[in-house]
Amino acid sequence: MLDSEHVSGKRWRACFVLWSALLGAHFPAVARAQKSTTAVDCRGSVFEPHLDFEFRFFTGFRVSIRARELSGPERPMIARVRIEPLEPADAKPVELNSEGWLQNIPADARGSIEIDGSFAVGPGLYRIEWFLLDSLGHSCKLTWDVDAALTKRDGDVTLQLGPGEIADSRLGLFRPEKVRTDPALGQPLRVKVLLNLDTWSRRRAGVRLFEFMPRISALRAISRHPRIARVALVAFSVEEQQTYLRHGLQDHFDFPGLQPAIDEISPALISFEQLGKDKTKDFLTEILLRELPGDEDVDAYIFLGPDPEPGRRADKDNLAAIGRLPAPVFYLNLARNPWKGLLGSATSALDGKQLRYRDPRDLAEAINEVIEKIDARRAQ
Repeated sequence: MLDSEHVSGKRWRACFVLWSALLGAHFPAVARAQKSTTAVDCRGSVFEPHLDFEFRFFTGFRVSIRARELSGPERPMIARVRIEPLEPADAKPVELNSEGWLQNIPADARGSIEIDGSFAVGPGLYRIEWFLLDSLGHSCKLTWDVDAALTKRDGDVTLQLGPGEIADSRLGLFRPEKVRTDPALGQPLRVKVLLNLDTWSRRRAGVRLFEFMPRISALRAISRHPRIARVALVAFSVEEQQTYLRHGLQDHFDFPGLQPAIDEISPALISFEQLGKDKTKDFLTEILLRELPGDEDVDAYIFLGPDPEPGRRADKDNLAAIGRLPAPVFYLNLARNPWKGLLGSATSALDGKQLRYRDPRDLAEAINEVIEKIDARRAQ
C-alpha cells in the first residue's frame, strides 16, 4: 500500500489517488507507453520488518527519483507493488496498483520525488517488487527481499497474521472487535479497564491520534487474550476532569465509542471549573471510589494510560475507604518517566502492581503476567 508520496523541497509531487487491479482501465495512455519505455535512475531502501502494536510485522520501502529524470508535462502514471511470499512456498502473492498524476516538471528541475509504501505481513520470507511507469514511457523497477521472524526476545508472542499472510498496514483505530475466548485454556476471566485519555501535552489545541495507538492496541491485546471472556470499560481524562465513556461487562470494548470521546478532548483549553490545586487529584479519587469495586464482579482491575502529574501522590486516606478489593489491581503504563504520579501512587496504595511497556513485546509479557497473577490470587 502506498501510504504517502512526496517530493523533497516541496516543488514537485507525484499524487497517487486510486488502487486498481487493471493497469490500463482508467489511464490507457499509461498502458500504451508500456510498448516503449526508458528506465530512469531510481534508488530505494526497504524497512526491516518489526512488530507493531497490532502484533503484525510492519515493513515497507522508500524510493527516491531525481525530479529531472521525470521531466515533462502533467501526465498520468502507475505504480505497481507485488509482494510474493517465498517462504512458506504455498502462500499466495499480492499485487497492488496505484494510479495517479505527476505534475509538470521542467528539464532543469532540482530536488527529488520520494515515494513511501508500507504493509503488514506474517512470519516468512518475502520478495517486494516495485515498478513505476508514466505515459511518456519513464519506468523504474526495484526489488528487495525481507525476512519477518520472531526473535528470542519475542518469546511466545501471538501474531495476528499467519505465515505468508499480507495485509494493509493501515487499520481503523476504532474498529469494533469482540473477545476471543478459548475455554480449553482455563477458566474464562472478566476484567475492568480504567482508561486515562490524557494527552502528552496540554499546549496543543488538538490531539494527535497516533499517541492513542499504544493505549487502544493495549485494549485490543487484552480483549484478544484467549482467557478473557468479558470486559468493562471506564474512559476518562484526569486533566479534563471528565468521564467520556462507561460500559459494564460485555463481550467487547466499545472501540467506536472512544472516537467521539477523544474528539472532545481539548488539552489547550481549561475551564474555570478545572482550576484549583487539587482538582485533578479530587477527580481521580472520585473515579476510584465510584468504580472500585463498582457494580461488576470482575477478576482484575486494570489502569491504562499516562500517569498524571508525576511526583504527586493520590489521597491515601480517601483510598483507604475502598478497603480490600475482591480482585487485584494492575497498571499498564507506557512509561516515559520512572517516577510515580497520581495513578502510580494509587496503584501502590491499593496493593496493585505497575507493569511498564515500551513496545509490543513488553505489552504481551505484561498481559501474560496479569493473567498469571490473577490465577495465583484465585488459587489462594
